[in-house]
Amino acid sequence: MKLSVLKENLLDGLSKVSRLTSKSISLPILSNVLISTEKNFLKLSATDLEIGIKYWALANVEKEGSLTLPAKFLTDLVNLIPGEKISLEVKGNVLLLEGTGYKNEIKGLAAEEFPIIPEIKG
Repeated sequence: MKLSVLKENLLDGLSKVSRLTSKSISLPILSNVLISTEKNFLKLSATDLEIGIKYWALANVEKEGSLTLPAKFLTDLVNLIPGEKISLEVKGNVLLLEGTGYKNEIKGLAAEEFPIIPEIKG
């Protein structure tokens, strides 16, 4: 996955979906947010196994992919990044975050481990 997105849009999405993440001791992945891409959109997803939420933000997607990361840590980190645009790139299970004069790497978990959020049909 490789994309760039406005910091404002990413923070808005993270603040909305991270409200649903839990501090589950038995399933630590529930404290993560699933970051994925679909066409020209960045999709953020979270669930507590009873309720699920998905947030789409317009992004410049160069390569599609997905990864799960700790929601609170990611939100705090994005708040610290200077500039208006943020570049995200996934290599293996590591997310590379880049802003104006800023680079960081976060180790995540494979998207396949994240619980499936059922689709709502008509």
